[in-house]
Amino acid sequence: MKTQIKAGVVLSYVQTIISIVLSFVITPVTIRLLGQSEFGIYSLAGSMIPYLTLLDLGFSNAIVRYITKYRVENDKEKEYTLNGTFLVIYSVIAIIVLIIGIPIALSSRYIFTNGLTGIEINKVEIMMLISVFYVALSFPFMVFEAIIVAYERFLFVRIVSMIMTLITPVITLLILFNGMTSVALTLATAIVGLLANIAAMIYCLKVLKIKVIIKKFQFPILKELFSYSFYIFLASIVDVIYWSTDTIILGIVSNSKEVAIYSVAMKFNQYFSSFTVVISSFLLPKVFKMVAENKSNKEITDLFIKVARIQLQIVGLIIIGFILIGKQFVIKWAGTDYDKAYVIALMIMCVRIIPICQVLGISILQAKNKHKLRSILYIIVALFNLVISIPLAKMYGGVGCAIGTVAGTLINIIVINIYYSRVGLEMKRYWINFIELLIPITITGVISLVILKFIVVKSIVSMIIFIVVFLPAYAIIIWNFGSNHYEKQLVREPLKKIFSRKTL
Repeated sequence: MKTQIKAGVVLSYVQTIISIVLSFVITPVTIRLLGQSEFGIYSLAGSMIPYLTLLDLGFSNAIVRYITKYRVENDKEKEYTLNGTFLVIYSVIAIIVLIIGIPIALSSRYIFTNGLTGIEINKVEIMMLISVFYVALSFPFMVFEAIIVAYERFLFVRIVSMIMTLITPVITLLILFNGMTSVALTLATAIVGLLANIAAMIYCLKVLKIKVIIKKFQFPILKELFSYSFYIFLASIVDVIYWSTDTIILGIVSNSKEVAIYSVAMKFNQYFSSFTVVISSFLLPKVFKMVAENKSNKEITDLFIKVARIQLQIVGLIIIGFILIGKQFVIKWAGTDYDKAYVIALMIMCVRIIPICQVLGISILQAKNKHKLRSILYIIVALFNLVISIPLAKMYGGVGCAIGTVAGTLINIIVINIYYSRVGLEMKRYWINFIELLIPITITGVISLVILKFIVVKSIVSMIIFIVVFLPAYAIIIWNFGSNHYEKQLVREPLKKIFSRKTL
């Protein structure tokens, strides 16, 4: 399984880099061919999907947790019966998605009547209906995706993601260059997503030889499952409020252009997140195993610190680079109409540094079944964020929404770090290790900012040259003044293997 994790992590980074590069190429083409307003409503319709996936109710994590538990206990009957139980539950949820989603989609003309034109509303309505059916059809397949994670078969997950990463841009370009609109783009994306879901099901049944027993529906365990999953569900609501609601708010109180600007900013936030949470996403089953095997809080804190420091090195590189040349890049990439997207993206990226470095902490709380209080506190703060974002959006547009998100995130950071200490994590030791690394990263950023005052970096060529020079400079400084022995060994060991093979 260690090989699966290591290979999965490497493939994840390769896939993430390819995805970001392709998106950097495709997004400006999409923006220009669709136009700012069309791109805005396309992004607005897509923002409905996270709301519908909330009906997962946190069960995906529950599947991983309990399958991992049954695998440790080698209880195949309970495992297969659990699979059948969740398949039935997700099928019911799929029907609920249709019952809730279709009326909401058909109400678009009333929801967005002040922010969008009649033609824009018609398109949003169609795209929302497509999204509703896509999410409904996807729900039963979520069981198989969670099983693959529980079995730590990360190579398959990454290969499928890689294929989707390569296929989606090709389909996007074919649609756009044939003069089709955002409706066709939404439909094509849904079809590709469903094909990936089908691949996951086939892999589980044919390769993993998973069985699904439906006739022994596990009613006794449902209460425990709902108790565990409900608070994960609350945490999912928080994520949606933070990262999807702002688009809806702008569509209601502002206009499609403001939605487009905010969507571009969130694109950069998406790139930032996807590149920095790869490692932690592979460690969920491991954390569950550590807790199931009664590992000490010191051992769990050690893992928490290791992952956080690696995350911080990656986060530091991206943040410094974006501060230095992000504004020029956004203007070149999306156009002068999107210069405000830089400010919005930078605000959100900076405030997310700590949450991203601590993302493994959420898995630790879930594994310990200590995530209830965190979820309740987060939902309170998220509602506060929602309330203040509406008037701020009316006054300052996308920047106002970003201010609300920043305020809510800062409160969350304070609350969750206090709570981590209460559940046994050694947060004092965590912060000592974190700050030891943060200091050289910050100094590197300040020096780079001073140097950039004497250099003109505006063209794409000059940006590429700057990146080529900055990357090794950052790596050398952090290696010598920030990295510890463990982090250096992570680099040395694969290099030794590569060079030893060459000498054979």
